[in-house]
Amino acid sequence: MDSPDVHFRSREQASAIAFTLARVGYGSFVLPTGAGKSLIFQLPAWLERSQPLVTVVFVPYASLREDHNARAKALGIPSLAWGSGVRASASLVFVVVESAVKDGFYGYCKELVAKNQIARFVVDEFHTLATQADYRDAFALLGMFATLGPIQWVLLSGTAGLALERRVLEGLGLNPSVVTYIRAPTSRANVAYRVRPVPRLNSNMVALVQGELAKNLKGPADRALVFCLTTSLVDTLSAALGALAYHARMDEDTRRINFAAFKAGGEGCSVMVASSAFSTGVHVPSIRQTIHIGLPRSTIDFLQESGRAGRDGQRAEALI
Repeated sequence: MDSPDVHFRSREQASAIAFTLARVGYGSFVLPTGAGKSLIFQLPAWLERSQPLVTVVFVPYASLREDHNARAKALGIPSLAWGSGVRASASLVFVVVESAVKDGFYGYCKELVAKNQIARFVVDEFHTLATQADYRDAFALLGMFATLGPIQWVLLSGTAGLALERRVLEGLGLNPSVVTYIRAPTSRANVAYRVRPVPRLNSNMVALVQGELAKNLKGPADRALVFCLTTSLVDTLSAALGALAYHARMDEDTRRINFAAFKAGGEGCSVMVASSAFSTGVHVPSIRQTIHIGLPRSTIDFLQESGRAGRDGQRAEALI
């Protein structure tokens, strides 16, 4: 983090970090996947690590919580994944929304507010508060934290449109008219998009996927993600391919082990077959290909899921 070679990836990223460092106001920042959104809260937390200040980061998925926590520790930032059973002082606390709205975490935040020790609340991948609200009731309760006092809020997304952005802000109880907005173009020139029509997918699905993977996984560091619409298909296809699997119905320990194996790589660990539970914010730089079996649920889902590819800036492919 303190390397002389560190530089901002864009003017928008630099402006968002400057806003966050001020620790006042509400900010909503939409930058493309792979554009360094995480640094918007990582750098302030790193600079504040010797102070008794906590940045609370709300995330939609346990996989994202674990990924953020591991990356923060690698950067030398004291951090905590809430729900891991470990309690320690931290500059960054990552919490899944369903855990955040429980009494224990809300009480923890109230104690920090009483001691003036919360630097900011961050909502990572904030578009999910709207796109998944129909089946995740906890998302509607997150605004309770806005009642704790005049604390800075920072909202981050790579795909949120203007109407969705306003809906989320209003749902949190944040006045859209006083929010600082920063947007950057969200297109990614290094990712090629391709649609392959398949008349009878079920009969030759495994062979088709194997053929596509063979064309794109050339080196030992290369990874691929295969997204399926159902957990049963994740289980079936991962077994047929000899690949790792990840979906919300698996127990948390298995998900954590498979995620770590995918990041580390090695024999049998270069391909992950997953549901949308693995779609948002996960940072594995060398993913060369994403494959969607069937049509994605929505445009936003596709942008998030295909956004896992090419995060190292090298060429990658997103295939439907």
